[in-house]
Amino acid sequence: DEVKTRIARAHIILDSIFGTGIKGEIREPYTSAIDAINKSKAYVLAVDIPSGFDPNTGQIHEKCVRADATITFHRPKVGLAKGKKYTGPVHLEFIGIPPEAESGVVS
Repeated sequence: DEVKTRIARAHIILDSIFGTGIKGEIREPYTSAIDAINKSKAYVLAVDIPSGFDPNTGQIHEKCVRADATITFHRPKVGLAKGKKYTGPVHLEFIGIPPEAESGVVS
């Protein structure tokens, strides 16, 4: 399978299969991709959260990418502190969303 071959040959993998809104069961071809990523020797950087990880609870779905590091945006996700086994070190990047935007008041 071409995807598995590419994953196996990779030196760096940016995981962004799923985001913070993941719902329901993880199905093929995503389960196979997650397995291949976890078996690879590549450095894995998760974008926002590792795929298969619940950012609110820290729980994992049926499968979850085990990232070497995670870069998350805007503000920390509560669950990330509970999942170091899957997240690796978590780096927070501010992306310019003003605090007022969260309360719905933007001038």
